[in-house]
Amino acid sequence: MRPEIKILAVSNVYCRLMHFKEAGDQEPGHYHTYDHGTLLAKGKLLVEKTDHDGTVTSSKEFVAPSFLYIEKGHRHIITALEDDTIATCIHALRTIDENIVDSSFFIDETVLSSKPEEGGLKTIAEIMEARGLQSMPMSFNFKDKENS
Repeated sequence: MRPEIKILAVSNVYCRLMHFKEAGDQEPGHYHTYDHGTLLAKGKLLVEKTDHDGTVTSSKEFVAPSFLYIEKGHRHIITALEDDTIATCIHALRTIDENIVDSSFFIDETVLSSKPEEGGLKTIAEIMEARGLQSMPMSFNFKDKENS
């Protein structure tokens, strides 16, 4: 199973809280075009880096409280090793040109949808577009990188 996700934007900071309810819950492999940090607040995680073929090239276990460094351009898979594990990805919001969004862009905290297909809350991309900016995608499926 995938973790339960909650997303928040404050100023130009994006926070993606992941609640892994059971050991074995997993955030599937994807990559980012920027380095970022993840705060492991509770529990234990395994972070694996893989190559283009899906072969694990490195792995490391983290125990809370801990910070994880997520390197840009590398596919990473995050797996809970304990029930009730909580981690939050934290990074600056970027435009499509990879410029960091001005901190005044989100004046108030903005709770965002992690599942826009369910309606209701807006995504970061929708809010930025309504305000005249095109957002940088937060992550890419590994297959997208191979096709670019």
